[in-house]
Amino acid sequence: MADPSPSPSSRQRLRRFVLEFGTLGLTVHYVIYGLVLIGFALSIRWSGTLRESTLGVWAAAYVAAKLTMPLRVLGTVALTPLLRGLLRRLRKPVAHLPVVVATARRRG
Repeated sequence: MADPSPSPSSRQRLRRFVLEFGTLGLTVHYVIYGLVLIGFALSIRWSGTLRESTLGVWAAAYVAAKLTMPLRVLGTVALTPLLRGLLRRLRKPVAHLPVVVATARRRG
């Protein structure tokens, strides 16, 4: 039988994501946003469309980055758990190595 409880709203899913991934999730999101914003600004500047106005380049890049928000959110949701797993694996202490120092002290 199907679960009768309603599916969580977007706000509830966002809250659960922030509680689960915390600062790492927000950091990943803003790094992706910064890369996208700078990428759009550089491509607009190099295309020659708004070469004279720096403010115009950044305004157009901001609008373009805002249009990519659903894709950036999907990227954040996909990359954050992978990055957390990688960071945990890198920080994991090596538990399988024998403790040689304690054995050497007992022998004399």
